[in-house]
Amino acid sequence: MLFSKKIAIVLIAIFISLTLIISNIEINNFIPNFKLFFSFGLILLSICVFLFSHLKIELINYLKNSYSEVKKVVWPEKNEVFKITITIFIFVLIMSIFLWAIDTSLGWLVYDIILGWR
Repeated sequence: MLFSKKIAIVLIAIFISLTLIISNIEINNFIPNFKLFFSFGLILLSICVFLFSHLKIELINYLKNSYSEVKKVVWPEKNEVFKITITIFIFVLIMSIFLWAIDTSLGWLVYDIILGWR
């Protein structure tokens, strides 16, 4: 018997909510370790609902598809990675010098020429 996806999500949410509610109630004097057993039982029940639902099938298919997509990835060679890294460093250096020059020029223009504050 397989649960539908909606029913499985609702049941798991109810079980997790009950676990959180029970973990905040002070009833240890009534039954020792009641919270522990009840929480563990609800977690096991959530796992059982998950295992007998369509969510498990969808998760397994997603993981299989993800793994097959990762196997298709072509990683660059070591020298290619080195060239790309050097190119990025040079580009960042050039852009930082350019932005510094623009900032300094605009600061000089605004403060010295237009406002005359310096």
